[in-house]
Amino acid sequence: MDVEKSSLCNCVVNFLLEENYLLTAFELLHELLDDGRDDQAIRLKDFFSDSSQFPPDQISRFNALRVADPQSLLEEKEAVDEN
Repeated sequence: MDVEKSSLCNCVVNFLLEENYLLTAFELLHELLDDGRDDQAIRLKDFFSDSSQFPPDQISRFNALRVADPQSLLEEKEAVDEN
């Protein structure tokens, strides 16, 4: 049964990467790691840690972007409404 699951997982990983469904592949990577299935996450770990595909300088630039969360937006709206 483990061989079947691994084979199916490999098919899913191949499909996601071939079709460029990177966000879904990234989510699958984290689901596998959270479930303790590191052995099935090897290819995804290698893919997402490849600095030629994800240059560290670009990643750090994206990390610096401010993300709007609903709570912050509400607080800013209330501050503007008060003025």
